[in-house]
Amino acid sequence: MAPAPDVKAVLDEIASQLKSAERDLRIQAARVLGDLRSTRHRPALEAALSDADAMVRAEAAIALGRLGNRGSLRAVVEMLRSNADRDATLGTDTANAGSGVP
Repeated sequence: MAPAPDVKAVLDEIASQLKSAERDLRIQAARVLGDLRSTRHRPALEAALSDADAMVRAEAAIALGRLGNRGSLRAVVEMLRSNADRDATLGTDTANAGSGVP
């Protein structure tokens, strides 16, 4: 039987993908960290709020919402303000994230 993977190491590897050159990997990393409620990676998710890609920023904001830590709220609001409605997806996706709307 193969040894069980070290969960922290696996989550760290997923979090490292937030810095990948591949947009889709960054999106999926943020989504997985949020789905797994990986509070250890809150700083990495907050850093992803500054990503050049709007979908990565949106997924990071949604993931932070799933963590349920109000400490991230300021960073999310700041990201939305700096967006200045350039990317409509950000406002819609992040607003729906906490409302239960798919």
